[in-house]
Amino acid sequence: MLNSEHHVFSIHDEMTIYTAADMREQLLLELDKEGSMKIDLLAITEFDTSGYQLLLACKREAIARDKPIEISNPSSVVSEVLDLYKDQSLISQL
Repeated sequence: MLNSEHHVFSIHDEMTIYTAADMREQLLLELDKEGSMKIDLLAITEFDTSGYQLLLACKREAIARDKPIEISNPSSVVSEVLDLYKDQSLISQL
């Protein structure tokens, strides 16, 4: 669960191989901020294995930093990829 000092990072449009490098940098900058972090995936329109790997890496990095993180609101395209990998555990259950 997120504490009272959290920030939300909403990802829009795509999270694919074509945006992976830039998205990685954005996610790391967000992790550097104080407080807990919520990643909102509702506005993602394209999502592939690279996006999935980025979310996994971000979650691992947050755990390594002992930083609370919540990944939520998967769009239908995100849910499709998570179903393909049989990994709904990536999405935080509230």
